[in-house]
Amino acid sequence: MLERHGHNAPWNSDSRSAWTRFILSLLLRCPEDIALFREWWHADFGQTDEAAEARYSAARQDGDPETFAEFLEGQPLSLKERYQYKVLFSLIDHANVGGEMNDMHWRVLQTPADAPRLLTSDRPILRTSNLKEPQGHIALPIGPRLLFIASPDADFLKQVLQADRVGLAKEVNRQVVEGATRFVYGVDDKQLRFVQNRFGRTPQPRLMESLIEMRRGSSEGLPG
Repeated sequence: MLERHGHNAPWNSDSRSAWTRFILSLLLRCPEDIALFREWWHADFGQTDEAAEARYSAARQDGDPETFAEFLEGQPLSLKERYQYKVLFSLIDHANVGGEMNDMHWRVLQTPADAPRLLTSDRPILRTSNLKEPQGHIALPIGPRLLFIASPDADFLKQVLQADRVGLAKEVNRQVVEGATRFVYGVDDKQLRFVQNRFGRTPQPRLMESLIEMRRGSSEGLPG
């Protein structure tokens, strides 16, 4: 739909939510993100509070572990992992975050023939730290000549569509290459030197890291 119709695509609630979910998944399911999430999950799984311990104590039967923390630690790995991915999927399908993105203005920008072809990478999403701030946005190259960009700021998107698209393509490629971790992809090797000179210079802060930090500071940081 994006390739064929651009921002005039005939979205409905299901297709719009599906694209939003895909964008969020790219921010949360990279290998390093999954490894970080798993490490935190297994460290945090046995953590309890007084209320949980009191409920467990009231329901505890003979032969059960003394504490709820001990009960949790004794659960099989398969159960821990099943709940881990249940929480991960709930993050990718988070209603509040997804709803905010669904409500943004979406545009598809086509770069001209004299612009360098767009590159992508294993960290393809470009974003501002706060999507709600003026000019807050999220962007993703979806082809050698097509850039998806979303923002709650319609005036900002209007400026982007009117900007020098050759310069914009170069800036997108710079951010994509500098934010890559292991791989950059292009339709040919014409920009190989460009990639070699800038690869991985300024990786973007990982969304998973911020979510886990929120969880460590608040019991409401992650759903589940």
